[in-house]
Amino acid sequence: TIWDEYIKELLVKQDNGALKIFAVKLSKYAFDINPLLQEEQFICLKNENIETDWHEFQIRLYDNILRYLKSYKVGQKLKLFISHSKKDKDHLGESTAISLRDYLRSDTKLDSFFDVNDILDGHQFAQQIQSGIASSLLVIIESDTYSEREWCRIEAISGKKNNVPSILVNVLNGVSSRTFPYLGNMPKIRFNGKWDDVIILLLRTALDQYYEKEYLEQLVMKCDLQNTSILPVPPELMNLINIEDNIKSILYPEPPLGREELEVLNKNGKITSFVTPSQLYSNMNKIQDKKIAISISETPEALTKGIGKAMFDDLSVEIARHLLVTGAKLVYGGDLRIGGFTKLLCDLSCQYGIKEKSDPSTIYFTNYFAWPIFNRLSKSDIAEFKYDRVEIVKTEIPKGVGEEDKGKFFEPTTPSKMFLWANSLSIMRKEMEEK
Repeated sequence: TIWDEYIKELLVKQDNGALKIFAVKLSKYAFDINPLLQEEQFICLKNENIETDWHEFQIRLYDNILRYLKSYKVGQKLKLFISHSKKDKDHLGESTAISLRDYLRSDTKLDSFFDVNDILDGHQFAQQIQSGIASSLLVIIESDTYSEREWCRIEAISGKKNNVPSILVNVLNGVSSRTFPYLGNMPKIRFNGKWDDVIILLLRTALDQYYEKEYLEQLVMKCDLQNTSILPVPPELMNLINIEDNIKSILYPEPPLGREELEVLNKNGKITSFVTPSQLYSNMNKIQDKKIAISISETPEALTKGIGKAMFDDLSVEIARHLLVTGAKLVYGGDLRIGGFTKLLCDLSCQYGIKEKSDPSTIYFTNYFAWPIFNRLSKSDIAEFKYDRVEIVKTEIPKGVGEEDKGKFFEPTTPSKMFLWANSLSIMRKEMEEK
């Protein structure tokens, strides 16, 4: 009864335009839950089980969300433009494209643009191809001769110019004499015979880009950013060709580009700043050169809140990366565990420190080591930290530690050792707080 009432509330909200319902059939009695809900087309899975039909569920859900976001007319299908070469000796590009077309039409509710079938007689084929790409999602089948074919290159560039969500499906079976330079800056997947993986990657890519476009446009308006243009993808030199003369700043999605890419982009002489939303907010708050301490704790209740280890690790990486790119200095109290956060932050410090690596005096990250953890530091560790521009701070040894134990490392395996460890970590935290 409670569930039935809840569905009624949702249907009222849907009628008012406040939300959109996508019902998923997980039982043969699903259609009987609510008479009004029956009028909606359900997502019907083969086995009526989300776990068993996980790939099918993702494809159907993403397809529905994309058509809703783009305000498609009733009955209008999402279309995938399949760009491929027909000149491979083994015909792999063409046979793979045909396989994808047939799969879309037999196993999904998606449509395709496949030149042999979809270019109409009596009309300019070039115009039809350009129009087909602009109104589709682009799948590039990268076979041995793809980069050599003129129309393949035209299709790839057309996708870039129109900011069409695109992915690269690699089916190389030999040597490609030259990789077309405009096949970069997009997700790439090696085809393993399963089209589900390819389609899910493309639909997720489209969702990302459509969402980023909406979000960045709102951000430009709310922050009243002058002379700023947005890109729903990381910027590349090709994006700068047709930028209007008054544009001086590019706002693009997370994560920030690394120093090496920005050095190339900054040589264009036209755009003076490339920023992500996090960098934009950070610049407003002027955190450059400030020391920012990071506290990371993996807690048992994280899973009950829907935060798995992958999300937790990603969040830690993103926060640290944004701080570094903005010019802040990281502070952390960690150990030397393999896969631990100290090692992770060291790697990020090396990659995203904003000054030249040639300046050994620049410190991007300070790591506090408590006793007896710092006794595990090897010469190799110290050399690596120095290369990554990391400052090592060894905190005070707690009282009660004998002279013979001050230079030793041991695990907290007994109550007395556990007490010394806990006391030492408290000393480390107090020292960090004071500084």
